[in-house]
Amino acid sequence: MSGKYAYGVVVYCGMNTRIYRNSAESGTGRNKISKLMQTYNQHVIVLFTLQAMICIIAAFTHGWIYATTTTTTDNSKADDDDTTTTYYWYLYVGPQSVDAGDVLSRGLRVAGSLLLQFTYFVPISLLVTLEIVKYFQGRFVSADVRMQHNGLRAASNSSTLIEELGSVTHVFSDKTGTLTDNLMIFTSAYVMGSGAADSPLLGRYQTNGIPPNPERHVSGQFDARVFERIVLEDRDPHNTPLLFLLGLCLCHSVLIKDSIEASDDPLKRLGSESLYDASSPDELALVAGARHLGFEFTARPTPDTIRINLTTPFARKVIQGEYEKGDTSIDVELLEVIEFDNDRKRMSVLVKIISPLAEEDGRQCSTTTTRILLLIKGADSNAASPEEELESVLDVLSAGGLRTLVYGVRDLTSDMPFLESWRRSYNDARGLVGDAKERALKQCIEEMEYDIDIVGCTGIEDKLQDYVPDTIADLHEAGIKVWVLTGDKIETAINIAYSSRLLDSTVLNEVITATTPPSIHKTLDTLSHRITALSSSIAGRPSAGHHHHHQHGDRSSLATLEWDDLAEVKLAKRGLLSLSSIDMDVGQAVLPLSGHGRGEEAEKEPTTSLTDVGDEQLESEEEGVCIDMNKPTISSPSSSWTSVAITISGDSLAVVLKDRPLRKKFFKFALSHCITVIACRVSPKQKAQIVRWSGSYLPANTMLAIGDGANDVGMIVSADVGVGINGKEGAQAARSADYAIPQFHFLRRLLFLHGRESIRKNSTFIYYTVFKNVAFSLPAFLLGFVSQFSGTSLYDPILKQGYNVIFTLLPILLYGIFDRQLLTNITSSCPYLYLWPGISLKRLCRMECTSRELIRLKFSPFNLFGNKHLLLWLLAAAWVSVCSTVPSMVYLYNASIDSNGNSSPPLAGVGSLIFLHIIILCNFVVYMLSNIRYWFTHIGIIGGSIAYLLAWIILTEVSSSSAEGGLTTSSMIFSPSTGAVLLSGLG
Repeated sequence: MSGKYAYGVVVYCGMNTRIYRNSAESGTGRNKISKLMQTYNQHVIVLFTLQAMICIIAAFTHGWIYATTTTTTDNSKADDDDTTTTYYWYLYVGPQSVDAGDVLSRGLRVAGSLLLQFTYFVPISLLVTLEIVKYFQGRFVSADVRMQHNGLRAASNSSTLIEELGSVTHVFSDKTGTLTDNLMIFTSAYVMGSGAADSPLLGRYQTNGIPPNPERHVSGQFDARVFERIVLEDRDPHNTPLLFLLGLCLCHSVLIKDSIEASDDPLKRLGSESLYDASSPDELALVAGARHLGFEFTARPTPDTIRINLTTPFARKVIQGEYEKGDTSIDVELLEVIEFDNDRKRMSVLVKIISPLAEEDGRQCSTTTTRILLLIKGADSNAASPEEELESVLDVLSAGGLRTLVYGVRDLTSDMPFLESWRRSYNDARGLVGDAKERALKQCIEEMEYDIDIVGCTGIEDKLQDYVPDTIADLHEAGIKVWVLTGDKIETAINIAYSSRLLDSTVLNEVITATTPPSIHKTLDTLSHRITALSSSIAGRPSAGHHHHHQHGDRSSLATLEWDDLAEVKLAKRGLLSLSSIDMDVGQAVLPLSGHGRGEEAEKEPTTSLTDVGDEQLESEEEGVCIDMNKPTISSPSSSWTSVAITISGDSLAVVLKDRPLRKKFFKFALSHCITVIACRVSPKQKAQIVRWSGSYLPANTMLAIGDGANDVGMIVSADVGVGINGKEGAQAARSADYAIPQFHFLRRLLFLHGRESIRKNSTFIYYTVFKNVAFSLPAFLLGFVSQFSGTSLYDPILKQGYNVIFTLLPILLYGIFDRQLLTNITSSCPYLYLWPGISLKRLCRMECTSRELIRLKFSPFNLFGNKHLLLWLLAAAWVSVCSTVPSMVYLYNASIDSNGNSSPPLAGVGSLIFLHIIILCNFVVYMLSNIRYWFTHIGIIGGSIAYLLAWIILTEVSSSSAEGGLTTSSMIFSPSTGAVLLSGLG
């Protein structure tokens, strides 16, 4: 470097970096908190309040006892012969003076002493131990071999939300790559002017002699010969068909793989997947379709050039007007590329073509011709206003479940002044920053993508993944509502909905395409009246809303706040969920339940999973208990509608989201009445808004979003729990999600097995931890009835430190990690068990009723945590404390002499015995809670008591204070009185 200085400019830094702006828009999703932990946070406040009240009551009682008990000293006698007389409150001895300051001082001293002894009342260690349990539960998800596909396994990116998988009420799903394979197959192509009846999709020219097609991205039913015949019959095959084919092979961002481009091996050029590197499967299928028709994209000699190889006589005929032998290549110059974005939903390229184009009579021109064309492709709703001819073709393609794209062109050859002026403006706009750049670019793009002539359309098939219909049916049986948010046309989305069993003949599907608030209001009112009429015709059946009302128990009860007020408060807090619930009118749509267990993936993967370990023990422990997974629970008449769904377009949804009264009305209706909602032509931003508003209107319910692409990230991080699919559109969704699975049907096992077991065990883990800590703390308060609430310490301070980390840790830790209520194949295959994670298999069989009858019994499926549970566990803790403390005080603390002449043990010995008693009882509770008991479960339960006895003996025998009272620890442990105390407490 010859100069002394170097100047540099730092641009797009700080808050303007792309990574920051993207994260600020969608978030990371890592600050989520489960409903169970939200409830526990409320319980912590209750426990702190209860702890303070106990300390205050004890301090007040001690002060009152001291104030009402007067002690006088008689000094009339000699100094060494003082006489002390105590007067109690029930003996009137005349007026006495009490020092108020002394009473207050004693009361504060007792309150502080009890506060220190009650440090275990609020289980702070719970957060650490629960994280250990959740970590292993997440590892079980990742190690489940029943959830792997093509070498990909499930992944747990956030184990803190694993119990949320057990309380899901709504699933918001993308379609492409989530419900479908995302293996796009070029199925149909249509050129304007050829007539809708001549579409290859309708099979007019199809013959049985279709040649085999080695290209996996082109349908075997697509016959290029039919397409060529249709095009060559056109009056002007060198204009519209040529422009359509040019758009097909030029309007894309596909790259050639370097290893293939440098190779001459023709075998490597057979498949588009091995030849091209595309950002999306759609573009790969479109380029493969153009290649199948003779317009092969072969190279990019320069960044601004595309080379097209004309490989068939048809291609050379269309572009040159004559048949030639051998391949002919043409180079096309790329002037500008306007990338696809979610607002425009289209992509454009400005190209310059220099080639010997044909004249109108089909003969080759003697001189070259230069044409400047804007080639555009996009959704039919955004690319342009389709003509009636094209509309009929698009309807046919969409009805067949195909993804449609419309191609258009604008010829700028004769408008060079506009082109030069536009390019200058476009370059200037790209040099701006911030909002000014976005506005300028938008204006330039709108000026260019104007006056477009439609030249044709394509149809691409995207098949459903394996077991998707069965999985969705099981989700419905489990009381989970499934919403599909897709960018496809309404007809395509409805076709996929019927194929995936989101819709059937028993579902009334209302399609909303209106773009004005009054029209949408009227549609919702009409649908509401139809539901009312429908409910009267099927009286006696519980509705879908009724089902969900019982399904969520108190979590879907009335709220005092208005719907939209609560929702906006929640959104304003950016993730802080409101503790209020929303009440919706009981819906009138019946949720069909079948109870059919499905386990195709289990049959497909016979390998024993890590999560299946212990099934043999469960089989032996549940011997004689069986359940019929194929038992039908309801038979819905196919002649009438029994449930309701809504299909809404993106334009209508935009109106709904902007209008507050309409938004409130729509979400209230959809969330309470509809078994499914299908949103079509929605943008990624709208997907996130739908999930966010749904969660805001129902803050007590759990919203799950699942997708596979970068456009699903906003939806995934906005949901209570996000699931990403390791698809073909990159790993951004899987990395941003809380959990990742290879295919959609694994969602059933993720929810029904891992989610159900996690919420059952984690809720028990939390309340048991509260139980054992309260049971350990209360004896210090009960001692006050003997010690006049003097704040005397009951436990050895050293042994006390091992209560939560040694003596009672292992049993509940092993329970949270390894316990399983039912066999894995039963849990993952019985949808209605997801509704009642706390009910046992024996109880289900004894009841001998269907899931529909269980609904009528008004069970609370997710009633595993709440204030009621806290109260019950606190009462159980108080009972354990009484059973541990009272016998010890009655049998041992009173003055007595045993058979060997030893006096009663000191207070420390009584406290240690109470300590042992509580350990035995609490560990025994874990044993009773366990559904499966391994050999190490027994070791953990018994080992806690043995460890305490060893620690007690060692500490007291080596301590000088062990001789106090004349009764050693060893003799105390083996004395008949101690055995009587333990037996009486256990009894």
